[in-house]
Amino acid sequence: MQRDTAIDCARGIGILLVVAGHARGPWPLEKAIYSFHMPLFFLVSGFLAKRTGLGGLVRAKAKTLLVPYLTACLLTFLAFGNGLAASAADLRELALGIATGGANGTLPFDSPLWFLPCLFCVFVLHHALARLVKRPDAALAASFAPALALAALPSFPALSVLRLDTAAYCLPFFCLGALVRHAEQGQSGGALPLLGSLRGPRVLLAALCLWLLARVLDHNAYYVIAQNRFAPLAGFYLNGLAGSLMAFAFAGTLTSLAGAAVPGALLSGLLALSGPSFGIYLLHKPFVLLADSLLRGVVGSDLAIWILNMACGIAASLVCVRLLCRFAPLLGGLLLGDRTPGRRAAQATAQ
Repeated sequence: MQRDTAIDCARGIGILLVVAGHARGPWPLEKAIYSFHMPLFFLVSGFLAKRTGLGGLVRAKAKTLLVPYLTACLLTFLAFGNGLAASAADLRELALGIATGGANGTLPFDSPLWFLPCLFCVFVLHHALARLVKRPDAALAASFAPALALAALPSFPALSVLRLDTAAYCLPFFCLGALVRHAEQGQSGGALPLLGSLRGPRVLLAALCLWLLARVLDHNAYYVIAQNRFAPLAGFYLNGLAGSLMAFAFAGTLTSLAGAAVPGALLSGLLALSGPSFGIYLLHKPFVLLADSLLRGVVGSDLAIWILNMACGIAASLVCVRLLCRFAPLLGGLLLGDRTPGRRAAQATAQ
């Protein structure tokens, strides 16, 4: 399997699942998507992370995560929030939402933006953990400690800065991605490259069965990271791992069958989503909600509404990004960090 293509394909799967989960689709499908789609992004980010000093890390991630986060918050507030008619209370709510990463629903006009400050905190937490625990496998084991400590509290913290509390729960997926990368580079006793083995119908079927087993064991629980809904905690990690393995197995299988017509077409479509996935993630939710409000009562089929919502969310966000980059390049640059529409998706994830 070509690892870079499989990673790009996995990112395409991830962003498609994100949009599908926000598009007001069938309830059972939404619960299934939410069981692993964001853990997949954290795992990919950990796989692509590069070792650097703390100062360089903070500067780089502030540029490519926090600046786009702040820019997207302001843009979507102006376009879909109260905007220019905002009261002092609205501005205080916006400031609180930005500072807390949208905790407690304080960024209702674009709730998925929580992921950016959370990922920033995950990068910093992983750097600190890697300094304390040198071996990646030991670091993975230690990464569960913050989540277990928070889970032991009588109630979840009422306030978090930049989603630091949420980051504590997501850190193990990032550390797992870093461990897989370490193994693929041959630095852990010659371990078999994990991504290279995740391909083929049998592996895909095994990964699917593992994920279905995880869903049965936790009684089809509904995990919403944006709302800090992680219970049962063991089920959250098992579903995230099994679902991510399933996504990688699907990506690897498509890559290995790229010469066939249908798998090749699916692979091309997912790779087409992978490149601009950052811009899609930032802007799709408001357009999905707008499309849903316009289509309800006009289109009779819920399935058709769901598909149209997804299409509108993806298409409108892509158009907005291209228009910003064309006519307001400074603003477009702030929104995308140092990502350009044609840059490789793998590099965009790492940064």
